[in-house]
Amino acid sequence: MALNPNFTSTEDLYSNNLVTFNDTSTGTDGTITVRHISILLADGTYLVPTGTSTTYIVWDYANSSILLDLITKSTAGTVTVEWFADPSQAAIYTLTKYEEWNLYDYVFLFGLLGNQTSKPIVVDDIGYWPNSWYMCTNIFQAENAITKMNDTYSAQAALDRNQELIDNQSKFF
Repeated sequence: MALNPNFTSTEDLYSNNLVTFNDTSTGTDGTITVRHISILLADGTYLVPTGTSTTYIVWDYANSSILLDLITKSTAGTVTVEWFADPSQAAIYTLTKYEEWNLYDYVFLFGLLGNQTSKPIVVDDIGYWPNSWYMCTNIFQAENAITKMNDTYSAQAALDRNQELIDNQSKFF
């Protein structure tokens, strides 16, 4: 039975910079030896871990998952995984998915909730509620841009609006 390629990616709740890719393919192909992961960002660059000299990440086929120190903020990208028998030859299988890793934004909002709980007066600060809702709206828009439209550019724009709030939180919260 031929391989039916598939994969998932998840961000680590406690270390948001870490992303795990899992090969969830079904079927078998005894010729496969390696996978490559390519992550194209909205700005046209490729996302790879620091120190990687290629535009892709090598993922040994013997390992069903790979943990990568990959992101520094909430990020959207077009992820392509290729399965190779011989990496000097063309890929045998290819699958592209549109992914979003947005836990940086969620964790920041959770921190706001913690501040609100421990210091309820914080919600009286000018901008606290509208900017909190603005962040929630941006997360919603980014998620929909990925899941409904395969639009990494719009998703990243929404996440970048949130990053501006995070980077300047003393002005906005």
